[in-house]
Amino acid sequence: MSEIILMSLRAAVTLSLFALFVALIFWAWSPKRHKEFVEAANLVFDETDRAPERVAGERGSAKQDLR
Repeated sequence: MSEIILMSLRAAVTLSLFALFVALIFWAWSPKRHKEFVEAANLVFDETDRAPERVAGERGSAKQDLR
């Protein structure tokens, strides 16, 4: 009897993970997300100088570290 429960649990987990995978694929390839992903892909080519903001308490500033 416990084998049936274990097999059912395995099947439920497998189907749940497959459904999550399919949902993730639809989310990633949805037309509404296209613009955001294109912008993220082109961040590598962005030539504007944006220094990372420092966390309070860190020594120095971003400009001092670049020297």
